[in-house]
Amino acid sequence: MKRIYEFITKANQVMLFLLILGVAAMLAFALYQELTRRPYTPPRVAIAQTPEAVQSITVQDVRWLGNVSGVNFFGIVKKAVAANSGEDGAKFKVGATFSSIASESSRYGDDGQTVNIVISAKSTPPVNLLPTDGLVLSWRLALNDYVKHRASTFLCVTEDTDGNHVLDGNDRNDLYIVSMDASKPVSVITGIIRYDIISETKILIKTREPDGVHFSQLDIETLEKQEVRWK
Repeated sequence: MKRIYEFITKANQVMLFLLILGVAAMLAFALYQELTRRPYTPPRVAIAQTPEAVQSITVQDVRWLGNVSGVNFFGIVKKAVAANSGEDGAKFKVGATFSSIASESSRYGDDGQTVNIVISAKSTPPVNLLPTDGLVLSWRLALNDYVKHRASTFLCVTEDTDGNHVLDGNDRNDLYIVSMDASKPVSVITGIIRYDIISETKILIKTREPDGVHFSQLDIETLEKQEVRWK
Protein backbone atom coordinates (compact mmCIF):
# COMPACT_ATOMS: atom_id res chain seq x y z
CA MET A 1 0.00 0.00 0.00
CA LYS A 2 2.85 2.34 0.84
CA ARG A 3 4.37 1.88 -2.62
CA ILE A 4 1.02 2.50 -4.28
CA TYR A 5 0.57 5.68 -2.22
CA GLU A 6 4.05 6.91 -3.18
CA PHE A 7 3.37 6.15 -6.88
CA ILE A 8 0.08 8.10 -6.80
CA THR A 9 1.78 11.01 -5.02
CA LYS A 10 4.56 11.18 -7.62
CA ALA A 11 2.05 10.88 -10.48
CA ASN A 12 0.03 13.79 -9.03
CA GLN A 13 3.19 15.86 -8.74
CA VAL A 14 4.09 15.16 -12.38
CA MET A 15 0.58 16.01 -13.54
CA LEU A 16 0.63 19.24 -11.52
CA PHE A 17 4.01 20.14 -13.02
CA LEU A 18 2.71 19.49 -16.55
CA LEU A 19 -0.40 21.53 -15.79
CA ILE A 20 1.73 24.47 -14.64
CA LEU A 21 3.84 24.21 -17.82
CA GLY A 22 0.69 24.13 -19.96
CA VAL A 23 -0.79 27.21 -18.27
CA ALA A 24 2.52 29.06 -18.61
CA ALA A 25 2.71 28.16 -22.31
CA MET A 26 -0.85 29.40 -22.89
CA LEU A 27 -0.15 32.67 -21.11
CA ALA A 28 3.07 33.15 -23.08
CA PHE A 29 1.25 32.49 -26.38
CA ALA A 30 -1.54 34.93 -25.46
CA LEU A 31 1.04 37.58 -24.55
CA TYR A 32 2.88 37.00 -27.85
CA GLN A 33 -0.34 37.40 -29.84
CA GLU A 34 -1.17 40.63 -28.00
CA LEU A 35 2.29 42.10 -28.58
CA THR A 36 2.39 41.18 -32.27
CA ARG A 37 -1.21 42.07 -33.10
CA ARG A 38 -1.52 45.02 -35.47
CA PRO A 39 -3.78 47.77 -34.13
CA TYR A 40 -6.99 48.04 -36.15
CA THR A 41 -7.20 51.22 -38.19
CA PRO A 42 -10.43 52.02 -40.04
CA PRO A 43 -10.14 52.38 -43.83
CA ARG A 44 -8.96 55.83 -44.86
CA VAL A 45 -7.04 57.50 -47.64
CA ALA A 46 -5.26 60.84 -47.70
CA ILE A 47 -5.75 63.43 -50.42
CA ALA A 48 -2.67 64.33 -52.46
CA GLN A 49 -2.17 67.20 -54.90
CA THR A 50 1.54 67.94 -55.16
CA PRO A 51 3.23 66.45 -58.28
CA GLU A 52 5.54 64.37 -56.10
CA ALA A 53 2.65 62.87 -54.17
CA VAL A 54 0.62 62.19 -57.31
CA GLN A 55 3.56 60.43 -59.01
CA SER A 56 4.08 58.20 -55.99
CA ILE A 57 0.54 56.84 -56.20
CA THR A 58 0.62 53.52 -58.01
CA VAL A 59 -1.64 50.52 -58.35
CA GLN A 60 -0.54 48.28 -55.48
CA ASP A 61 -2.89 45.41 -56.22
CA VAL A 62 -5.92 44.39 -58.26
CA ARG A 63 -8.27 42.05 -56.41
CA TRP A 64 -10.96 39.97 -58.03
CA LEU A 65 -14.09 40.40 -55.91
CA GLY A 66 -16.37 38.01 -57.76
CA ASN A 67 -18.51 37.29 -60.80
CA VAL A 68 -22.23 37.95 -61.09
CA SER A 69 -24.13 36.90 -64.22
CA GLY A 70 -21.01 37.12 -66.35
CA VAL A 71 -19.88 40.44 -64.87
CA ASN A 72 -16.52 40.53 -63.08
CA PHE A 73 -15.79 42.99 -60.29
CA PHE A 74 -12.21 44.02 -59.49
CA GLY A 75 -11.02 46.17 -56.58
CA ILE A 76 -8.22 48.62 -57.41
CA VAL A 77 -5.83 49.03 -54.48
CA LYS A 78 -3.44 51.98 -54.41
CA LYS A 79 -0.71 53.01 -52.07
CA ALA A 80 1.67 55.98 -51.82
CA VAL A 81 5.27 55.91 -50.69
CA ALA A 82 6.60 59.03 -48.96
CA ALA A 83 9.50 59.98 -46.73
CA ASN A 84 8.85 59.68 -42.99
CA SER A 85 9.20 63.32 -42.12
CA GLY A 86 6.95 65.75 -40.35
CA GLU A 87 3.30 65.31 -39.49
CA ASP A 88 0.94 63.20 -41.54
CA GLY A 89 -0.93 66.28 -42.65
CA ALA A 90 2.25 67.83 -44.08
CA LYS A 91 2.84 64.93 -46.45
CA PHE A 92 -0.40 65.34 -48.39
CA LYS A 93 -2.29 68.41 -49.52
CA VAL A 94 -5.91 68.85 -50.51
CA GLY A 95 -6.62 67.75 -54.07
CA ALA A 96 -8.44 65.23 -56.20
CA THR A 97 -6.04 62.29 -56.23
CA PHE A 98 -6.11 59.76 -53.43
CA SER A 99 -3.59 57.49 -51.74
CA SER A 100 -3.11 55.49 -48.57
CA ILE A 101 -1.62 57.36 -45.64
CA ALA A 102 2.10 56.65 -45.90
CA SER A 103 2.85 56.69 -42.19
CA GLU A 104 0.13 54.13 -41.47
CA SER A 105 1.33 51.96 -44.36
CA SER A 106 4.91 51.91 -43.15
CA ARG A 107 4.05 51.50 -39.49
CA TYR A 108 1.49 48.74 -39.70
CA GLY A 109 2.45 47.13 -43.02
CA ASP A 110 -0.80 48.26 -44.62
CA ASP A 111 -1.06 47.09 -48.22
CA GLY A 112 -3.20 49.99 -49.35
CA GLN A 113 -6.91 50.67 -49.64
CA THR A 114 -9.49 49.90 -52.30
CA VAL A 115 -9.99 53.20 -54.09
CA ASN A 116 -12.13 52.14 -57.04
CA ILE A 117 -14.07 49.25 -58.55
CA VAL A 118 -13.68 48.09 -62.16
CA ILE A 119 -16.76 46.49 -63.72
CA SER A 120 -15.87 44.15 -66.58
CA ALA A 121 -18.74 42.72 -68.61
CA LYS A 122 -18.46 40.35 -71.58
CA SER A 123 -19.68 42.61 -74.37
CA THR A 124 -18.60 46.05 -73.10
CA PRO A 125 -15.25 47.65 -72.22
CA PRO A 126 -14.33 47.74 -68.50
CA VAL A 127 -15.63 50.80 -66.65
CA ASN A 128 -14.82 52.36 -63.29
CA LEU A 129 -17.54 52.54 -60.68
CA LEU A 130 -16.27 55.92 -59.40
CA PRO A 131 -15.42 58.76 -61.84
CA THR A 132 -12.30 59.50 -59.76
CA ASP A 133 -10.56 57.40 -57.15
CA GLY A 134 -12.06 57.60 -53.67
CA LEU A 135 -12.46 55.08 -50.87
CA VAL A 136 -14.56 51.91 -51.08
CA LEU A 137 -15.68 51.14 -47.53
CA SER A 138 -17.60 47.91 -48.19
CA TRP A 139 -19.47 45.96 -50.84
CA ARG A 140 -22.05 43.22 -51.30
CA LEU A 141 -22.22 41.41 -54.62
CA ALA A 142 -25.58 40.28 -55.97
CA LEU A 143 -26.57 36.68 -55.18
CA ASN A 144 -23.58 36.27 -52.85
CA ASP A 145 -25.20 37.26 -49.55
CA TYR A 146 -27.58 35.58 -47.14
CA VAL A 147 -30.37 37.43 -48.99
CA LYS A 148 -30.04 36.71 -52.71
CA HIS A 149 -30.55 40.32 -53.75
CA ARG A 150 -30.60 41.26 -57.41
CA ALA A 151 -28.05 44.07 -57.37
CA SER A 152 -24.49 44.68 -56.20
CA THR A 153 -24.00 47.48 -53.69
CA PHE A 154 -20.89 49.48 -52.86
CA LEU A 155 -20.56 51.95 -49.97
CA CYS A 156 -18.06 54.63 -51.02
CA VAL A 157 -16.60 57.98 -50.03
CA THR A 158 -15.69 60.45 -52.77
CA GLU A 159 -15.55 63.83 -51.01
CA ASP A 160 -13.72 65.18 -47.97
CA THR A 161 -16.87 66.55 -46.38
CA ASP A 162 -15.39 67.12 -42.91
CA GLY A 163 -12.34 69.00 -44.22
CA ASN A 164 -9.62 66.96 -42.50
CA HIS A 165 -7.76 66.15 -45.76
CA VAL A 166 -8.61 62.46 -45.36
CA LEU A 167 -11.34 60.30 -46.82
CA ASP A 168 -12.81 57.95 -44.21
CA GLY A 169 -16.08 56.70 -42.81
CA ASN A 170 -16.70 60.06 -41.11
CA ASP A 171 -17.19 61.73 -44.50
CA ARG A 172 -20.42 61.49 -46.46
CA ASN A 173 -21.11 57.87 -47.43
CA ASP A 174 -22.74 57.19 -50.80
CA LEU A 175 -24.36 53.94 -51.90
CA TYR A 176 -23.66 52.81 -55.48
CA ILE A 177 -26.08 50.24 -56.89
CA VAL A 178 -25.14 48.09 -59.91
CA SER A 179 -27.70 45.86 -61.63
CA MET A 180 -26.92 42.14 -61.88
CA ASP A 181 -25.84 42.23 -65.53
CA ALA A 182 -24.52 45.83 -65.30
CA SER A 183 -26.84 46.80 -68.15
CA LYS A 184 -28.45 49.71 -66.32
CA PRO A 185 -26.77 52.99 -65.33
CA VAL A 186 -25.22 52.97 -61.86
CA SER A 187 -27.56 54.46 -59.26
CA VAL A 188 -26.20 56.59 -56.42
CA ILE A 189 -27.91 57.30 -53.10
CA THR A 190 -26.06 60.01 -51.17
CA GLY A 191 -25.80 60.59 -47.44
CA ILE A 192 -26.14 56.96 -46.37
CA ILE A 193 -25.88 56.31 -42.64
CA ARG A 194 -26.76 52.62 -42.91
CA TYR A 195 -28.40 50.23 -45.31
CA ASP A 196 -29.78 46.71 -45.00
CA ILE A 197 -30.84 44.31 -47.75
CA ILE A 198 -34.26 43.01 -46.76
CA SER A 199 -35.34 41.09 -49.88
CA GLU A 200 -34.29 40.30 -53.44
CA THR A 201 -35.34 43.73 -54.68
CA LYS A 202 -35.65 45.89 -51.56
CA ILE A 203 -33.06 47.80 -49.55
CA LEU A 204 -33.82 49.63 -46.32
CA ILE A 205 -31.74 52.81 -46.21
CA LYS A 206 -31.12 55.33 -43.46
CA THR A 207 -30.09 58.74 -44.77
CA ARG A 208 -29.22 62.10 -43.28
CA GLU A 209 -30.92 64.98 -45.06
CA PRO A 210 -31.16 68.72 -44.29
CA ASP A 211 -34.40 68.21 -42.37
CA GLY A 212 -33.14 65.25 -40.35
CA VAL A 213 -32.74 61.47 -40.48
CA HIS A 214 -34.98 59.47 -42.81
CA PHE A 215 -35.70 55.77 -43.28
CA SER A 216 -36.76 54.65 -46.77
CA GLN A 217 -37.42 51.40 -48.57
CA LEU A 218 -35.72 51.44 -51.97
CA ASP A 219 -36.74 49.27 -54.91
CA ILE A 220 -33.48 48.44 -56.69
CA GLU A 221 -35.25 47.77 -60.01
CA THR A 222 -37.48 50.86 -60.25
CA LEU A 223 -35.38 53.04 -57.87
CA GLU A 224 -38.58 54.19 -56.21
CA LYS A 225 -38.20 55.21 -52.57
CA GLN A 226 -40.99 54.81 -50.05
CA GLU A 227 -40.37 56.53 -46.75
CA VAL A 228 -40.84 54.47 -43.63
CA ARG A 229 -42.52 56.47 -40.87
CA TRP A 230 -40.99 55.95 -37.45
CA LYS A 231 -42.48 58.81 -35.46
